[in-house]
Amino acid sequence: MFIKRYITGPIEVNTYLVADEETKDAIIIDLGGSWDEIKRDAGNLGFKINYILLTHGHFDHILGIAQMQKTENIPVLMNEKDMVYIENLPLMLSHFRINSDVTSIKVDKFIDETSELKVGNYPVKILSTPGHTPGGQSYIIDGNLFCGDSLFRHSVGRTDLKGGSHAELINSIKTKLFILPPSTPVYPGHVDFTTIEDEIENNIFVR
Repeated sequence: MFIKRYITGPIEVNTYLVADEETKDAIIIDLGGSWDEIKRDAGNLGFKINYILLTHGHFDHILGIAQMQKTENIPVLMNEKDMVYIENLPLMLSHFRINSDVTSIKVDKFIDETSELKVGNYPVKILSTPGHTPGGQSYIIDGNLFCGDSLFRHSVGRTDLKGGSHAELINSIKTKLFILPPSTPVYPGHVDFTTIEDEIENNIFVR
C-alpha cells in the first residue's frame, strides 16, 4: 500500500494519495488545494486515480476539486448529509475570509457505511463518524485510518461550526475509532500522524 501526504490549501489540509502498488489503482482523500503535484506524482508512478473520497464537506477539504474538475472527470464521493456545505460554499468562504474564485464543486456519488469501495485489491471500510459535521466519515484501508477532522494527534475536531456536535463527535471517536486495534496508524485531516493507542492514552479531550 502506497500512502503519501500533501499539505494543501489555505488551511493546510492533509491530502492523501493512496494506491495499490500492484494494480496501480489510486484514490485521493480530501483534495484541499492544488493537485498539480499529486497529478504529477501519480503519473510518474503509473497510478490511475479512480475517485476522490471526502471525509466531510468543509471548504478547506474540497477547494482543489474545482481545479481538477476543469480538466478531469474523476468521480467525487462523500456522504449526502454534508451537501449543505457544498451548496453554501461561497458563504463558508466568506465567513472565513478566504479569497477564492471557487463557487461550486460537483459531487458524483453519495456513500455511507453500506457502500462497497476498493482501491485496487484493498477494500475501503467506511465508518460513519459524525460530530465535526453531520456526514463526517472515516475510512480504513489496509489497516490505516483516514479520519478527516474527527480525530487529531492529542486533540479532536472543532464542533462549534454549523452542524457540529461535541457529544456526537466524542461518541463517534469512542465507539468507532477507539475500538480499532491499538497499533492502527491514524492519518488525520490536519497536522501530525498518530496511532489509536497514543490517542487512547494521551488524548485528554476524549477521556
